[in-house]
Amino acid sequence: MMPGTGDVQTQRIHRADACYDYSTFHRCCAPKLSCSYPIPSTTPWLRLSCAVAAHVAMRCFVRISHRRLDNAYDTILQNDYIEEMQSVILVTGATGFVGGAVVPSLLASGHAVRCLARPSGAGTQTGNEPRVELAAAGLDDPGGLRAALVGVDTVVHLASAQRCGGWDELMQVDYAGTRQLLSAGRDIGVRRFVYLSHLGAERASAFAVLRAKGIIEQFVRNSGIPYTIIRSAALFGREDSFTNVLCTAMRVFPFVFPRPAAGKARLQPFWIGDFAACLCQVVAEGGFADQTISVGGPEFMATDQLLKAIMKASGISRGLVSVPLPQLRFMVSLLSRVLPSSPLATNWLNFISRDSTCEINSAYRYFGLRPERFEQNIEYLSRWSRR
Repeated sequence: MMPGTGDVQTQRIHRADACYDYSTFHRCCAPKLSCSYPIPSTTPWLRLSCAVAAHVAMRCFVRISHRRLDNAYDTILQNDYIEEMQSVILVTGATGFVGGAVVPSLLASGHAVRCLARPSGAGTQTGNEPRVELAAAGLDDPGGLRAALVGVDTVVHLASAQRCGGWDELMQVDYAGTRQLLSAGRDIGVRRFVYLSHLGAERASAFAVLRAKGIIEQFVRNSGIPYTIIRSAALFGREDSFTNVLCTAMRVFPFVFPRPAAGKARLQPFWIGDFAACLCQVVAEGGFADQTISVGGPEFMATDQLLKAIMKASGISRGLVSVPLPQLRFMVSLLSRVLPSSPLATNWLNFISRDSTCEINSAYRYFGLRPERFEQNIEYLSRWSRR
């Protein structure tokens, strides 16, 4: 504003794509100045001194008012547009079972979320969430991944083919896809990579999923990007591929249900809501840098105990018989070939044929969280009694 203009003129300042009207602040912050100075009609030198003093005073007032306006602007920018300055979190597998719980938790925590989904998945419920950005690209699309990662600070990698994939699918989706994602992340400058793995993930594991996870874990550690690997126990929830697949298997096998290891393998089922809360803390606090942490539920359950709890909740009654693991693998493989679309084509044997546990207080130790118990949170299985 120039002196001598009378009323304050509206000025618009553009910063960070935000537009502010300075006239609002002038009404409360800037003094209104006038160019009409009451100069006494005395000697010329006195009149000149008064004019100089008035000019200096006016310039001081203008500087003070501009400083107050800048402070007010900075306060508004910080308070009202803080969301625009937040870093973005890219979530892969956002339309799956785990992603369906993690994305709402991240949003509820105030994070800016971008979901990676194949173009065919653009119409999903998660993709239609108004507060979520949707990046339509696959893990096999390097150009699409680089575009999706622009402005991203943290990647939460949940995508996996474990639900219905064999070794070839796991290598194509999990391993090759993760390599592409890490490569694009290095090029763009991603600051953190959070990867979902499983308890028991080992490169030499006899189980395809765990072997693939072990190989990928090592690749993540050697990627050069700061990482956090979360090894989770079997996750359960309404749309899971754990309890629901076991119910499907019980429907397929009449009268009796075959289980390996004489039903003595120990499990530690972890509720999906608790897992989502833990992952949000990992993202929000920025801790666990370059660490692998293991989390599980609040109880150890033998396979027989878990299967009986599932039968009770679902209303399915079957006898339990022990079958050696090699024979059981052959049976499942044969059924998968006869019924290619059957959920039994999944790696459900991974869940019940081996010990899958960590520290019983792991969730509380790392996150101060007391997880929900299994039997009190599987009421959703009652729908199986009506099928």
